[in-house]
Amino acid sequence: MNFAKTYEDCYVSFDGSNLTIGNNRIERSWEMKGEVPRSLSFRNKRMEKEWFSDPNPAGWLSVGKSASAGEPIPNSGKASGTAEEPMDCTITTHTDDDFGFAVPHFVIDVELEYHSWKAIWRHIIYPGLPILRNSIILEKKSPIASDHCAGSRGKQERPGIAGMYETLFEKESNGEGYIDVLPGLPIHCKWKSVCFQDATDHHNNLVSSQEGLLYSNEKSHLSGNLLFVKDSMHEDGFLAVKEGPTPVAYQGGVTHDFEICGNNILTSGGGISAEEWRKAQTMTTYGSAVVLWEGDGEDAILALQQYHRAIHRYNPERDAFVMCNTWGDRSKSVIINEDFMRKELSLAESLRISCYQIDAGWQEGVSTVSAQGGIEGYYRSNPNYWHVNGKGFPKGLQPVAEQAKSGNMDLGLWFSPDSLDDFCNWRKDADTLVNLYREYGIKAFKLDAIHIRSKKGEENLFRMMREVTEETDGKVILNLDVTAQTRNGYYGRVQYASLFLENRYTDWHNYYPHWTLRNLWMLSGYYPTFRLQTEFLNVNRNRELYSGDALAPSVCGMEYAFAVTMFSNPLAWMTLTGLDKASRNTLERMIPIYRNYQSDILSGIVLPIGEEPSGTGWTGFQSITGDGKGYLLILKERNDGERHSYALWKMKDREIKLHRLMGQGEDRMAKTDGAGRMEFCLTGNFQYALYAYEKVTES
Repeated sequence: MNFAKTYEDCYVSFDGSNLTIGNNRIERSWEMKGEVPRSLSFRNKRMEKEWFSDPNPAGWLSVGKSASAGEPIPNSGKASGTAEEPMDCTITTHTDDDFGFAVPHFVIDVELEYHSWKAIWRHIIYPGLPILRNSIILEKKSPIASDHCAGSRGKQERPGIAGMYETLFEKESNGEGYIDVLPGLPIHCKWKSVCFQDATDHHNNLVSSQEGLLYSNEKSHLSGNLLFVKDSMHEDGFLAVKEGPTPVAYQGGVTHDFEICGNNILTSGGGISAEEWRKAQTMTTYGSAVVLWEGDGEDAILALQQYHRAIHRYNPERDAFVMCNTWGDRSKSVIINEDFMRKELSLAESLRISCYQIDAGWQEGVSTVSAQGGIEGYYRSNPNYWHVNGKGFPKGLQPVAEQAKSGNMDLGLWFSPDSLDDFCNWRKDADTLVNLYREYGIKAFKLDAIHIRSKKGEENLFRMMREVTEETDGKVILNLDVTAQTRNGYYGRVQYASLFLENRYTDWHNYYPHWTLRNLWMLSGYYPTFRLQTEFLNVNRNRELYSGDALAPSVCGMEYAFAVTMFSNPLAWMTLTGLDKASRNTLERMIPIYRNYQSDILSGIVLPIGEEPSGTGWTGFQSITGDGKGYLLILKERNDGERHSYALWKMKDREIKLHRLMGQGEDRMAKTDGAGRMEFCLTGNFQYALYAYEKVTES
């Protein structure tokens, strides 16, 4: 069959033998004859460069016999049993924008039909962007017995979750496999893998990396969502992305994300065991993507940021906020009632908080994080678990919702999706959140106490988030807590959510402003900060626990503690009524000024500058909002220096105008050198300066 379709500059063609997908920036092609698609070409069209140098194309999907069950299962690499060729191949296309979250894109579904199952190999490509994502859904033809848990309502699942269908692969006998392969790369390449950690209650070093050269006799297994590859002979490269969780949340026996075998790169680990597949009607694996870049290391990072913004477009009404949450002072649920909330909302209005989120205690059921509660089975323990607590809120949430609205604030709630039986109650959870939105106008839900035990559980959780997004027209903020248990991480199926990054408490002596700053700084190069919430606490609580500590929160002060969060979405992790007068006055002065600029700051690409935060150095952030313009946050930790030189992104040999917005400093003209460096001056410890900058145009 011959097939050809286009969308803007995106295209797909199939001549019965070769499949080609691309746009004016990127192109890949595969040979479709035989039992496997075989990678033929990977091109940077703007540079007219072919990345595959090996004339022998590589296959990445084959079908073998399951030794244990005797049934056909997908299998990467050499089949351990008899190969099964697809009986039919059909191609369909459509356009999508994922409920407005994503850049409009072209979706190409290649359906490979086998005897007892079919695979939809889905490709997503964006007009004008050098990004191509791949995923597959695997589906059995014959129905299997339903395993919905008791009490689930009988709603039919919607087909066609755009961009998120993937498939199961088994690699020989070890149950791992790979989901994409880039074969025959130039031998003179350097690579860098980047690995992330979540479960931040137990991890405070969230980013690590490993580097190396391609070597024909070497095989490396790498954990991490990102693999940068640079051609040492040219100023260009590509990025391979594993769209899945961090290592602490791997499913299906996965042990790593990439394999480098000589000059071949494989995206590894689908996340589904053979046992789980045998019980399923449909299953999906983790996804993969390739992103081209041209230039130096700065351009590689900018290309990654472009990838993120293709999947989740920045929307200031949804993605820029200052939130307060009641849990940060360890007051837990015992104080949550209407009278307390009225006092909190009154203070929140004076501070210009944009969203006030009530943590556990608003609901009738016993909180999962209290001494009496569990972490799942809510509907089974109490069908009214997620009804409003009538004792604390005798008139429901309507009075506090109305007060929040009159104070120009959104109201948010804590919620824990039911992890029971792989989130079998996901539709009930979705209904609960949608009904709270419709009845009280709840705009932000913190999704907490999540425990993903299988790929099926991950998919059901995603279905819940997707349905809430669809039913509320994308007006609800889902704050996905990544602090404990097994969650979806940074690169899993989290496109509808912001990330509640960490719990830190002065009560437990584990809050330091420079620790919070360091985690944000380390992540900012690889993840858009408008999707991160970072906390500032009441720095004067528990001062005695930090006695003699030169980096203690109270030594840093409230102003600095807030300032380090300003290039993300600041989270007031506290009860506002617990603040002393001086702290309230500081926040009443800072937050209204900051909110005048927050939306524009986060609209830019936020990147780290200066030294890695340690509590004793010079560090900061740069937000690039356009050509030669943006914002700078200069941060001076505890040190005796008064001047420091910063290398700025994409600012070599530029004359710029600096306009001071907050903190120390003054308006001035300045010039960067050939390395993009510029000197800044701050006096005293734990000081900051927020600038808007703009290049000076030649007259």
